[in-house]
Order: sequence, then structure tokens, then C-alpha cells
Amino acid sequence: ITATRVRVPGEAVHPSGPVYHGAGGRGGDIINSYHNTTKKNNIGDGPPRGGNDSNEHWEGSRGPGSSYSASGRMPDGKPTIRLREVKLTEGLSFEYANDLRDACIRDGSMLQTFLDKIGFQGSLKGDDSKFDSSINYEVIVRRSPAAIDYSLVFESTRELNRNQNFQLCRVFAKHKATGFLEWLGGASKGWRFDSNTESSKSWKRRFVVQLNSLQGIFTLFARDGQKYFFVEEKKRMVWRKHAELTEIVSDIRVWIEILKSSDLTRRLLRNSGSGPDSPVHWAHHHPATDYPLTVVTESTMLELVEGVIKLFQQEFNNSASDPLGTRWRNHEKRRLSDWNEEAAKVCPGWTEDRLEHLLNKFPASPCNFGSRHA
Repeated sequence: ITATRVRVPGEAVHPSGPVYHGAGGRGGDIINSYHNTTKKNNIGDGPPRGGNDSNEHWEGSRGPGSSYSASGRMPDGKPTIRLREVKLTEGLSFEYANDLRDACIRDGSMLQTFLDKIGFQGSLKGDDSKFDSSINYEVIVRRSPAAIDYSLVFESTRELNRNQNFQLCRVFAKHKATGFLEWLGGASKGWRFDSNTESSKSWKRRFVVQLNSLQGIFTLFARDGQKYFFVEEKKRMVWRKHAELTEIVSDIRVWIEILKSSDLTRRLLRNSGSGPDSPVHWAHHHPATDYPLTVVTESTMLELVEGVIKLFQQEFNNSASDPLGTRWRNHEKRRLSDWNEEAAKVCPGWTEDRLEHLLNKFPASPCNFGSRHA
């Protein structure tokens, strides 16, 4: 991969390295020779800066979420457009960085949808157009100073406020999540199980066993107001034991929705509007729904198991003096059938001792068990 920058007449020289302003105050264009194909692309060595008499400012560290602004004057004395940037993510390969950028600028991209959601009213700058005084933005790929990896940068004519900056960078922090690139492009909808791993069938079976055993704890300790509801005078249990993961997760969502709102419940109930990693929202819907893509993975199901255990500790009064796990283990009506030989084969690390230990943690803390125990 080679990159040759087209120098803009009259550009300023900066002691720290190349300084770009180019058309509309942006960095000069880069001609990328990649797989023997020469193409124009938005890629640069450093932050875009103004021309002569440039005025530049970095806020915070230069990692993801850091912001930069620049303004200045062109050689003819006309002011450049003041640009603001936020580094969305870094440490990317050249190919993946450009794939992410292409997904960001595609028609129907989730980036534009998410910007609307967080109140950033702007439009994408066309590839061949200049920034103007209206609110517009661009996503660019930037090479690291060491030239060994790349970052993705959001550049706009209006500064994101602190919350918008946080929300946008939190989305791109998920760039390694299964299905993120497909989700970002916006073309894929609905939900599906992650089938890219050979063990996809086995991890689904493991979580069926785990969540069904947790349902036994719910049955023992949940108040009637949490445990039951009525449909046309017919009594129905909120969370029932099922053989299919989709049905189990759907019931868990019903239970979480009636709990008092907290950071934990909001996190577990998040939909796919901010990424493909929704833990429970998908299970209430047909796989071909028009919602943004969700890919159900081992990671999101592990997050759900840990979240349910923490909710149990909060809702069922776990304490150092009266630990929940010990109460469950000693309960005369505890469902012993959850711990049969078949369950032990499916989840060799998921034992009564293990669950008792997790339930007894006080105060509630991350469960820290991976697929080895899942």
C-alpha cells in the first residue's frame, strides 16, 4: 500500500509533520495505490489544519473521543471553514478502516440515523463537494504517525456536544462486535444467530441450560407482582422454562421491563439502534423485522446471564448477612432437575457450587466467567 499526497498550493508547513487544509479547509487529497488500482480517498497523516495563520486546538487525549478544531486563512486572505473532528476509533487495518468509512457514507447508513437520534442535524459532505457554512460532516481515514495502523475520524463544521461525542464514540467502540460492519451499512435488518463459529449450536444449548436454571431461582424468590400477569383474566407466569433460547430471552425481557429503571436494566434492554449487540430486544420480534440488524452471539448471551444474576442480587435482597446463593441452595423447594447428568454434559463448568458462589457475591460485581464456564 502506498500513499502519495497531492500538495495544496500555499499550504502551511508545521513542525510536527504535514499540515492539511485543502479544499474547504480539509486536508489535501491522498492518491492511494492499492491492489494495483489508483483511487482517490480521504486519508491523511495528521489532523486537518488551517492555512497560513492557522489556529488549532486539541481537547483531551488523542485516543478515541478526543476532539480537534482548526481554522485559518487561505493564501488569498479568505477564511477557511472552521472544522471540528472527533476520533471515532483507532488501531485499524487499512482494509477495515476503509470498509468502515464506506459503510458510514453509504445510503441508509446507520451513522446518519444515529446522528439524527442524538440530535446532530447535519448532512454528509459529497465526495467532490466542499465544506460550506451549513452543518455538514465527513468520515475520513487517517494513518497513524507510525504508519502501522489507521484511525477513523468524524469531521464536521459544527462541534459535537459532550454527550453526542460520548454516544458516537461508544457506538464505534463496538467495531469488533460480530456484524458491526454489516449493521453500520444499514442494508441488513432483523436478527440472526451468529453462525460464523463451529460451536454456535453448542453455545446456544449452554445458555438454554444456564438461563433455565436461573429461572428456577426466579420462581422461588420473585414476588407475585413480578412473577405473574393476567391476560383476559388468565394468569400467566412472566418467565417460564423453555427448550428454545429465543423463547427464554423473550420471557426475560418481559421481566426486566417491569423492574425499576436502572443503568443495568437500560443496558440489557438496549435495542439495535446503537449496534448489533442487543441482549434481549431481538427475541420479541420476527427475524425478518425492519429493525436494524442484531447478531445474537455468545458474548451478548454471557452479558445477559451476568446481568440477570446481578438483578437477582438486587431484587431478591442479597446481603453479606443473608446471601442469596446460600438461601437458594438450602431452599426445600429448589428445582433439582436443573442439575441432571445431561445438563452437566452441556455445561461442565456450570455447577450448583458455581452458581451459589456467583449469587453470594456482595456487593454485586462482574461474574467473570467465560465460555469455559458458560
